[in-house]
Amino acid sequence: PAPSAVTRQAPQSPITVTLAYDQHDVDNGMCSCMDWVFSRPLSTVPASRSEAINETWAHRSGGVDMGRTDFKLAVQGATPTAVQLLGFRVVDIERGPAISGADIISSSGCGPSPAVGFGIALARNPPVITPISGLDDGVAKKIPFPFVVSSTDIQQFQVGARDSLGLGPSSCDCDIKWRLALDWSYEGKLGTTLIDDNGQPFQTFFPPVADSAPQWFDSSGVWKQM
Repeated sequence: PAPSAVTRQAPQSPITVTLAYDQHDVDNGMCSCMDWVFSRPLSTVPASRSEAINETWAHRSGGVDMGRTDFKLAVQGATPTAVQLLGFRVVDIERGPAISGADIISSSGCGPSPAVGFGIALARNPPVITPISGLDDGVAKKIPFPFVVSSTDIQQFQVGARDSLGLGPSSCDCDIKWRLALDWSYEGKLGTTLIDDNGQPFQTFFPPVADSAPQWFDSSGVWKQM
């Protein structure tokens, strides 16, 4: 399938941001590194013999990221003039109760990426964003802001939202909807570009630590229990 990506650009923004979140496109980790919760019966979730079980499929089918949300951002300037990227912020945060439903796990492979890594401790209040080298098995570079982009200079960022990144309780047992804001400076002006999932907020569910619900995977078009 074609790479799942969405390009968002605010009016008169000096930058464009392209987001991709499929494992086979952005290499978010090792095999079976993502799973999703579906609040509808498993029998109504169609398995596929031809389509990879990945973020594109899961989001389109109504799945919610369980335990983590991973994506890659490519940020480019809209003109030859340099734009300074100042930092990320988590905004538009909505915390809801835990979700119950079928837990489907990915069976597609993925591997390391050379992108700069930023981890989000999403369950913290407020969320904490930090450069982190632990993403992508330690391959992602740990480099802090600021960065500079232009029409000929692109920066790529691997972003991994988790619960606490070891900064607090291990799980909030809750559902969090959120967006990412990227602050920038351009020709003496400050601005912000909002990043989300094709106009919708990102959504990450953190189950209880002791959650032992069965996991399901696609086996030639049939759901089988792990």
